[in-house]
Amino acid sequence: MFKLLQARGAPMGLRTLHWAAARASIETVTYLLDEMGISVNALDTPVDQPLPEYYGTPLNYAVRTMATLEDGTAMVEFLLQRGADPTTRNRWDDRDAFDYAKMDGRHDLVQLMTAWQRERKGED
Repeated sequence: MFKLLQARGAPMGLRTLHWAAARASIETVTYLLDEMGISVNALDTPVDQPLPEYYGTPLNYAVRTMATLEDGTAMVEFLLQRGADPTTRNRWDDRDAFDYAKMDGRHDLVQLMTAWQRERKGED
């Protein structure tokens, strides 16, 4: 569906990837990363324009919205596998994915991201 909309000229804004991550649309996120070349760590606002309620990276959006979705970990796991950095802070309130997971009581996501960090350190 997303490809059809884009092919027909639907506008694609700065936060298209972020909204797809927030809605746990792995297919759309994959397309945006692989076909459109958008960075998995793309920020949602220009450097000089931090806006309120803008959470920063696609991972931050996924973590921030996971409490309302049935499977709260699939998108977070997917973004981490694709190279998302859970320590990237947003420009609005200087929070990262860990902060958002803790705020929302999502200890499962904190554990998931901590395990991911440990694995990454083992690779370096």
